[in-house]
Amino acid sequence: HGGQVQEAAEHWVELVVRGDQVTVYVNEADSKPLPAKEWTGKATVLAGNKTEAVALTPAEGNSAAGKLNVPATGRVTAVLQLTIDGKPTQARFAIAQ
Repeated sequence: HGGQVQEAAEHWVELVVRGDQVTVYVNEADSKPLPAKEWTGKATVLAGNKTEAVALTPAEGNSAAGKLNVPATGRVTAVLQLTIDGKPTQARFAIAQ
């Protein structure tokens, strides 16, 4: 999907930030998509010296999405807090827009 990928609790997590849209994709260790109904999460996004908490709502397939109040530009730092298979986990990202 063109985002940055990190390993988190035996899963692969991809973060895509485009404009004001934040989208997260979760795959199992074997790269099989994990349906969004099987995990929950939120993103804390730092962009342009502003920090924003973004609730992630299940979308298609293995994705969940949320919206920033202002489109992200420049360097974006994000921390995802996810609950996968009932276990909390985190993934950290640093993205240049």
